[in-house]
Amino acid sequence: MGRGGIGHQVVFTDTTGHLVQVDLPTGKMILRGFFEEDKLLVYEDNPIFDWTIIDDHKVIAGLSCTKAFTQFRGRTYEAWFAPSIPISAGPWKFNGLLGLITVVNDKEGAVQIQLMRFQNVLKEDLAIQIEQINSSLLEFNELADQAWEAEWHKNNALIAKLQAEFPDVEMSNNGAPRNRPATELEYE
Repeated sequence: MGRGGIGHQVVFTDTTGHLVQVDLPTGKMILRGFFEEDKLLVYEDNPIFDWTIIDDHKVIAGLSCTKAFTQFRGRTYEAWFAPSIPISAGPWKFNGLLGLITVVNDKEGAVQIQLMRFQNVLKEDLAIQIEQINSSLLEFNELADQAWEAEWHKNNALIAKLQAEFPDVEMSNNGAPRNRPATELEYE
């Protein structure tokens, strides 16, 4: 069991069924995600965070929080955690601090995560069973790369079609890169 008797952290990242489950004592993570409605992927990830805690404090959602920094897969992240909730958990893959992580932002502002709700539930049916793992982080990232590039081509084709139909209207893809940004592409 983790601190305060908590053994697992389950994070719902959106309403389509994306899920992150963390065994808090070991940090072992099982993730579930979709690229298409019928293409479910379950994979294991074991991120290690080397946090640096800073003597900076502020109140977030009524909780006194402390600042920390870490490097993770190509990005520098700033996090705020609440020592008054002594569990080593947080949003998405982030964990490992001396309290619940309430906010995570990357240095460039591309990633911004804020805890919207915290609910302590003990439901076994939320757990992902290890037998369900059908992919690896490498395979998951390769599919994510392919999905990103396919969407990029689709969007550029649509822009070209609309530009031909409406030549006086300026359109762009806002500089979206052809290749997926590196956050999850840098493997440990």
